[in-house]
Amino acid sequence: MTNILLTGASGFLGTYLLKDLLKTGAKVYAFSRHPRSSDTANLKWLQADISVEESLLRAEILDELADIDIIIHAAALYDLTADREAHYRHNVIGTSNLLHLVRLLKTKPHFAHISSIAIAGNAEGNFDETKFDVGQGFPDAYSSTKFASENMVRSASDIQSRSIYRLGIVVGSSVDGSIPKIDGAYYLQRMIHMIKPFKEQIGKLKFVPMPYNESTRLYLIPVDIASQLIAELVGKVANRNGVATFHVLGGGRGVSVRRAIQTMFAHYDIPGNPFPVPKFVLRPSLFKIFRAPATGVEYLHTKWTFSSKNLEKELPDFRYPSYAHFSAKIMDYADTHFFSKEKKK
Repeated sequence: MTNILLTGASGFLGTYLLKDLLKTGAKVYAFSRHPRSSDTANLKWLQADISVEESLLRAEILDELADIDIIIHAAALYDLTADREAHYRHNVIGTSNLLHLVRLLKTKPHFAHISSIAIAGNAEGNFDETKFDVGQGFPDAYSSTKFASENMVRSASDIQSRSIYRLGIVVGSSVDGSIPKIDGAYYLQRMIHMIKPFKEQIGKLKFVPMPYNESTRLYLIPVDIASQLIAELVGKVANRNGVATFHVLGGGRGVSVRRAIQTMFAHYDIPGNPFPVPKFVLRPSLFKIFRAPATGVEYLHTKWTFSSKNLEKELPDFRYPSYAHFSAKIMDYADTHFFSKEKKK
C-alpha cells in the first residue's frame, strides 16, 4: 500500500484529489489546520498549519509520517483580491516549511508540487514544460508567489524525486459545475451577467466592447478532470528521478477569450459580437462597478501559449471533456449559487 501525505485536502482541488487518491487504495494522511476525524479506514487527518513551522514540524507529526512514500503539496492561496503578505505566507513560507519536513523524513518521499501556468507571468510565445525563468514579470501576488514556491522545489536537488504539476485555470466540476467561490475566470462571467439587463440596447450595436486581446487563450480545466490527471500522474512516480514538469491543462490549445465571451453572450441571450478593448483604456471605476480585481484583466491580455507534451506522453489515452461539454454547467452553477444571490442584496 502506498502512503501519501496530501496538503490542502480540505480545499477546492484537494477535496476532489483526496477522493481520487483513496480510490487507488492508497493510505492517505491529510493536513488540516483544525481538528478533523474520518470514518474512512484509509484516511487519517493530522492537525497542522504548514505556514507555521512549529505546528508542522512537531515530533508527533514526524512519527505519523515515518513511512510516507509520496507528498502531494496542493495547499495554496489563490485569491486575486488577497494581499501579498497572505499569498507569501501560504504559498512561499508554506512550501519552504514542507520541504524542510521532507528533509527530516528517513523515507525520502517523492515530492509532488501543485503549481500553476500563472508562473509564466507576462512571458510571450510558447511556454512549454522545459521553461521556467525567462525573465518574466508578474501581474499579481498569486503568480509571483507561485513562481517563488516552484523555484524552491526545482532548486531542492537534495530531494531526489520531484514532480511539478502546473495547473491551467481551474473551474467548476464538469459533472455539475460546482465551485465554492467566485474567482479567476468567473469575473468575466459576472461582468457579462451584469450587462444582461441592457441586452435590448446592446442589440442595436454591431459590436460590444470587451476587455480582452484577440490572441489570448484561456486554458480552462474542470476541477474533477485536474484531480483525475494528478492522481494518475502520481501513480507513475516510482521510477522518477530529478524533477519532472507537467502542464495539467484542459487539453488541446485552450479556448480563445473571444469564444469564451461569445459562449457567455449566448448563455445570457445577449446579441452582438465582442470587440477587443486594450487594457490601457480601462478605468479603476469600471473594476469597482463589476466587482473585479484590476489585475484580473491581465489574464485576458496574455501573449503566451502552453503545450503539455510530457503529460500527453505519460497519459496518451486520457480523454478531456470539451469546453462545449462543461461550459453550460459551470455558468449555470455560478448563476444559481452566486450571481442570483448578489442581485438580491
